[in-house]
Amino acid sequence: MEKHNSVVYEVHYKTWNIAMRVVDPNTQQEVYTLTSGGALGNDTQIVNSRNQVVGNGRASHWKTGIKMEMRETDGHSTIPGTFETKTGKALGFGSPSFVSPAFGGQKMTWKNKAMSTKIHYTLIDERGVALAQFQSAGMKWKTVGHLEIMTGDVPMGDPQIAEIVSTVLTLTYRKLVANNIAAIS
Repeated sequence: MEKHNSVVYEVHYKTWNIAMRVVDPNTQQEVYTLTSGGALGNDTQIVNSRNQVVGNGRASHWKTGIKMEMRETDGHSTIPGTFETKTGKALGFGSPSFVSPAFGGQKMTWKNKAMSTKIHYTLIDERGVALAQFQSAGMKWKTVGHLEIMTGDVPMGDPQIAEIVSTVLTLTYRKLVANNIAAIS
């Protein structure tokens, strides 16, 4: 999956105990983690390798949106702001868009390829440039996804990477929760 001018991370998760770890495959160090809590696991928290909360997410099992809050950490890790994604479809099956604080207010879209149980998102900016992609087997026994952040056309610093990681982890988490609920219903 790695291309020229990109950074690839592994995303480790378990389908029934949903906590996610973003790992640099070269060093095996965790760079971000997502944990969940709240009623029915609706709330997520994303923490960086310095143990600073960079983002919070809130998803509803019954609505078609996710609310994200990016937090200021040490002055350069994130650009604070709150935004919502809306899909217009059951969450996990649409292509959510949002106005990005880290990318200067651009409209960003996580394009979703609906491929049964697989999860495949591509982050597209308002000019149609792909900035990141995430792929995983979803609910299958493989529990490692891959997040590729393209660093060629658009300047990528800590705020942009934190926002990309926070939004895709929260979307993926929500899709896994929806699949878990469907599996036990």
